[in-house]
This record gives sequence, C-alpha cells and structure tokens, in this order.
Amino acid sequence: ELDEARAKEAKTRLKHVVHASFDHVDISPEGFGLLFLNPPYDDEEGERKELIFLRGTMDSLVSSGVLVYIIPQKRLSRPIAELLAANFTETSVYRFPDGEFESFGQIVILGRKNLWPLDATAEVERLMKLRDGDIPPLKSSLTRRYAVPHSSGAMIREREIQPEELLKLIKGSPLIPRLQDLIEPR
Repeated sequence: ELDEARAKEAKTRLKHVVHASFDHVDISPEGFGLLFLNPPYDDEEGERKELIFLRGTMDSLVSSGVLVYIIPQKRLSRPIAELLAANFTETSVYRFPDGEFESFGQIVILGRKNLWPLDATAEVERLMKLRDGDIPPLKSSLTRRYAVPHSSGAMIREREIQPEELLKLIKGSPLIPRLQDLIEPR
C-alpha cells in the first residue's frame, strides 16, 4: 500500500502489510491464490499503469488463482484485453453499482489464471465490446463463484527499508551497545 494512512489501517487488520510503491517491492512468482489489483489510473512513459500493473503482477498467481482487477471501463484497452484473454479463463466483468460507478466509471474483471497462455481471439473481441458496452452492475451475489486455490510460498518484500523501520532495527540491535562501548570515551 502506497498511502501511509491506508497502510497503517491495513496493519490493524492484516498479518503482513508493506508500505511501499509497487516499483519498490519484490513479489514471489506463483505464490498467491488471489490477486486484488486496483492500480493507479495514470500514464508512465507513454504506457498506462493499469497495463503495467497487470503485466507485472499476474505471474504472482498460482495456476487457477483468482484475479480481481479494478479499472475504469474506458481503460479496457486492446493490450489489456489480449493479456486477460490469453492468461485467464472464466472471465466475468461487472461495473461498480449505481451511485459508485458514476465517479470513476470503474469495472471489476474477475478471472481464473491459466496454466499456459491461450490463443483467445474471440475472448479479446468480447472484452473489447465491453469497453463501450453496457455492463451489468456488481451485486452482493454473483452469478459465478470463484474458489480461491491454496497457495504457499507467498512473499511481498520491500526492496528499500523505510527510515522509521531502520531506526527500530538499529535500536533493537545487540551491536549498538558494543558500538557505543567502542566509540564513547569511558
């Protein structure tokens, strides 16, 4: 989680939270049964972040892992549709409910990861039609259920340590008293 306040809130509810930018974390491949992906809606060097995040995280899912992907409907581009169609099956698309959809035009794409990429031209075209088409709203009871497969070996780790964390580690280190003995006069 990039936002500090949301990261602190998440730490009260989850076992492991990393407060860092996506660009500063390592994520284990095939370690997760579920990927909840709500990327920034922005450009980075001419490419949309919605695509960059999908491409950069989908390998973290185990085979048959479930993707929950939130993007604005107008950002459902051909490259995103091609990536989804080749790598996910059982794909369902819903728009946010009335009262929420109007703000950002967000949709939720659900799918199950394939073991191997597929040639899915018809699925690409189906997804592309949804970019400007009518999408049913997300409801509390979905027509399709997605069982999340068991996963192990999941790891998300920050490549850089935050200054506050470094201070905690230094203060708790057994080397500090020894170093103080060496550098402070008796």
